[in-house]
Amino acid sequence: MAHDEAIQRALELIKAGNKEEARSVLQDLLRQDRDNLAGWQGMARLAKDKKEAIFCLRQILRLKPGDAWASQQLDKLEGKEAEPAPPPEPALPEPPEPAVPEPSDDFGLPPLMRSEEAADSGLPDFMRATLPAEDSGLPDFMRSAPPADESGLPPLMRSEP
Repeated sequence: MAHDEAIQRALELIKAGNKEEARSVLQDLLRQDRDNLAGWQGMARLAKDKKEAIFCLRQILRLKPGDAWASQQLDKLEGKEAEPAPPPEPALPEPPEPAVPEPSDDFGLPPLMRSEEAADSGLPDFMRATLPAEDSGLPDFMRSAPPADESGLPPLMRSEP
């Protein structure tokens, strides 16, 4: 399912009152694309508890620093006094396209995703299926990962024969 289709499906499920299935759709989306802002926004609204909501709101702020809604919600959950929002920053020109990196034997994966020794990577468990699940303070939905096969890759990263 394409990312936009997944977001649309989640919205339809929410409108129909099926929040658990909407959460499942968003979790699948975030397993595929941890930088999907709309996915984190949806998960923040569907969070099962305070801890999960805080985690999701921090992901929104990671992707969109200064997001007013996420900042306000996070402040409420963390019991902070609301501060006035800073004035909007002027628009910046688009940055140039980044250079395409040279291929390497690590498949371009960040160091934390190259080995199983990276248990304390800070990634949610559902994003690092090959790493052992530990109580790292992550919300429950982040701890379940699809099973890995003998290659150690989660299903979405395997190439079908």
